[in-house]
Amino acid sequence: TLMDVLTSNNQGKYTYTKYPMNWPGTGDPYYTGEGGTRMSFYDVTGTPQIFLDGTNQYHVAISQAVFDEYYNNSSYVDIRGSFDVVGNTINVIADFMSYVDIDNVDAYISINEKTTTGNIGGNGETEFHHVMLKMLKSKSGNEINLKAGEYHRLEFTYNMSLTNVEELDDLEVALWLQNPVTQEIYNSIFAYEYTEHCYPVNNLTLNQNEEIKTLTWEAPEQGTPVCYKVFINGNIASENISDTTYKLDSIGDIFTAEVIAVYDNEKTSVGVAKLFGVVEEEEEEAVT
Repeated sequence: TLMDVLTSNNQGKYTYTKYPMNWPGTGDPYYTGEGGTRMSFYDVTGTPQIFLDGTNQYHVAISQAVFDEYYNNSSYVDIRGSFDVVGNTINVIADFMSYVDIDNVDAYISINEKTTTGNIGGNGETEFHHVMLKMLKSKSGNEINLKAGEYHRLEFTYNMSLTNVEELDDLEVALWLQNPVTQEIYNSIFAYEYTEHCYPVNNLTLNQNEEIKTLTWEAPEQGTPVCYKVFINGNIASENISDTTYKLDSIGDIFTAEVIAVYDNEKTSVGVAKLFGVVEEEEEEAVT
């Protein structure tokens, strides 16, 4: 009940995945070996047990104060994804982007069912939420390396008839990046549901003609954004650009720029970011 209140009061601020276990007793009929791997990863000692951003909260509900503390922590990674279902097959695309270099981080993709009523175990409960059905591709995550400002894409398809899914129109896909050693979760998000992917821009470049500096980029490889947002040094510079160029006014020699593609219904891609000025300056010094 306390967790129901917490989640109801914080819609859009969390990503939630529940792993059914094969105990106590006969356990949950939705248990899979993937849930067992997560149990071992977290060293779970009993159910229910809650982990917030990878930190053990043990067997008590999370308070609003604790939730706010974690929610207000800064994150330096961005995640966007989408999925659609054709017949019994789910198609998932996920983009993971970092503002700093990160090596050997695990990207997780969990297909959940929002509400189930058929996985009744021995405790008498008849309704369950955010139940994990399948993890793609690996139950231990997908090890990736991220370069600052660049994104890494993962794409998977899976036949959901191989799971215990009850309703194919009641799915959600949770995406997160996690440190495999410290268990810290860097960021997470639910993928956009039953829709096309929001592809990011390509080839962000700085062009300079005398005193005029202009950012240019290429439109996404698929999809039609309604506009673009531009950030300079982390601050919004323009949020409604229809063209693929942006003129820079009174900007320093070294700065960061980021462009995000905006689609219908305010859906957005991951950003593409770049630090300008440093490499060019070092090359000039080497020549002289």
